[in-house]
Parts: sequence; C-alpha cells; structure tokens
Amino acid sequence: MKSNQVYIYFCYVNYPVSEDFFLSYYTSLPEFIRVKTDSFLKIEDKIKSILGKHLLLHGFEKMGIEKQNIETFDYQDNSRPYLKKPASLDFNISHSDSLIICALSNDTQVGIDIEKNVEKDLSIFRNQLSVNQWETIEETINPTALFFQYWVQKESLIKACNADIPFGEIEFQYNRATINRKTWYLNTINIDSDYSCCLATNFKADISIEEVLFT
Repeated sequence: MKSNQVYIYFCYVNYPVSEDFFLSYYTSLPEFIRVKTDSFLKIEDKIKSILGKHLLLHGFEKMGIEKQNIETFDYQDNSRPYLKKPASLDFNISHSDSLIICALSNDTQVGIDIEKNVEKDLSIFRNQLSVNQWETIEETINPTALFFQYWVQKESLIKACNADIPFGEIEFQYNRATINRKTWYLNTINIDSDYSCCLATNFKADISIEEVLFT
C-alpha cells in the first residue's frame, strides 16, 4: 500500500429504491447503525446513510481491514464519525442528491464534501464568505459554480481539521489553507459536472477514485 494515500469511493443511487434493495443493505449492517438509520424520516436519507456505510465497508475490503471493525464505528462529541479500531484510519462521508462519497486514509486526516450545483439565492449566504470571495463571485460568469466550489472547500476543510471555524473566516490561496498553524491541501475531485467536490488533507496526497455499483 502506498504512503500518503487517500482512497475515494463513490456511488449513485436511483430513486425510488425497491424494498428488496433497501432491506438487503440495511439488514447487513450492525444493529446500532440500523438504529441510527431509523432516526431519519425520509427514505432518501436512510438509503444515503446506509450506502455511505457500505462504501466504508468497501474501503475496508480494498485496504485489507477486517469488516468487523465497523462495530467500532462511533461519533465524537461534535458528531464527526470515527473508528476506534483501527485507530490509524481516518474517513469521511458526504452525499448530495443522488451521489454518495467516502474518503479513507491511514496516512492523513481527511475531509470530503460534495454538493450538487443547484441555483440558489446566493445573497442569503453572504456572511458565509469572506469579502474577497464574495467580490469574486459577483464578478464571475458562473457565480453558482464558484459558490459551490468555495462551499465544498470550506466544508471539507472543517471536516478534516475537526475545528469549529466560522465559514466566513475561512480563507485559502492556491488550494491551501492554514488552520492553527497547520497547512491543509484542498483537492478538487472531478466526478460529475453537475456536482462540486473537494477533499481536504494535511499533506499532498496520492488520490485514487473508484465508482462502486450497488445492485
């Protein structure tokens, strides 16, 4: 296994899903994860949660990690998921609309975020951007695409460094940011032109990307 490696697995889900499809992946997860899944009201949220865990399990298989380690899945006080075993593994899961994505690494802290580029009234997010970022959005030809690029960069960075930072205070340059005197690298992940996606790592990573088909 290479050093400085980040593995990214993603899948699409087509709604509505059949009951057989749902149950096949739901029942194969540990009970405590199923209980968490049951707390979601919408079936779309349930299936995203389920398939996110199965992307994690797929990563286990590819990385030679025993699948029963999913039993050590837990949440930190700030709701960031983690594994107690193996402690060296960091992972992050994100989803938007029909796309679900999971990043894993034994070498670096990871944060990943994906968002579908849908038209919004961007003015309501003004305080989530710095002055320079907002001015750049106002001047660009495609403000929606740039807004979501900024958004996933900020989200992935917060997830990776596990810090409570106001969105509007997050600045980056040349795809790098410095948080608490540590340098973070922002990697644009190109999967689907309808989505923006970013991976944040605490060093320059070797990234592999694989689509997983759940049938």
